[in-house]
Amino acid sequence: MPDAVDGPFRPVLQDYQPVEPSYNVFSGVFPAIVGGSVGTTLGMLAIARRLRVSPAVQAAVVGIGVVGVALGVALALGTTLSNAVSFRVGGLAAFAGQLPLLLRPFRAWQARGDDVASFWGVGVAATIAGLLASAVIGLSVPGIRDTL
Repeated sequence: MPDAVDGPFRPVLQDYQPVEPSYNVFSGVFPAIVGGSVGTTLGMLAIARRLRVSPAVQAAVVGIGVVGVALGVALALGTTLSNAVSFRVGGLAAFAGQLPLLLRPFRAWQARGDDVASFWGVGVAATIAGLLASAVIGLSVPGIRDTL
């Protein structure tokens, strides 16, 4: 009798044994909107660690977050958008780049039938850290500080 799970997820499921329940990858959108790139990167990094993805994928999540911060700063300096909107656009762009990296491992984990863990504590902490980082960046970059 063949296994109950057969098909494209079979190799992933055989090697995949998370220790703790994973967070839902779509939960990272709240820190992206409110906390910007730093918030979404911290939240998605927590999700990546729960999914036990490779260090290369975790490094890619951080790299995309750095690009999101740079995008937010560039938008704040080069457009008439407010600083808050600029950092949030950078956060949503980072989330859009990080989501495909974690979606397949999350779908493989979800195929096992386990429930997701609550993202509340991690999400709020990532959002607050993102807001603080956005304030520090806004105050430390001269062109942005002048528009506050």
